Amino acid sequence: MVFTVALLVVSEVFPEKDQALAGAVFNTVGQFGQSLGLAIIGVISNAVTQAAEKDGSVSYGSAMALMKGYRAAF
Repeated sequence: MVFTVALLVVSEVFPEKDQALAGAVFNTVGQFGQSLGLAIIGVISNAVTQAAEKDGSVSYGSAMALMKGYRAAF
């Protein structure tokens, strides 16, 4: 919902001839940021999960190992 409202605000601020361009740029930047953020979160989660499995605090492939990674990424 926030993304949609922000897109409308950005489009409304620009003149009518540039509204489509402003909306497209905003959407592109938002998609790029979202994909970059998800990639970084995935790397963090995987690294913490593997570290927990290597130090022996949880068993390999267990739900607890995954939860440690998810919590760290969150």
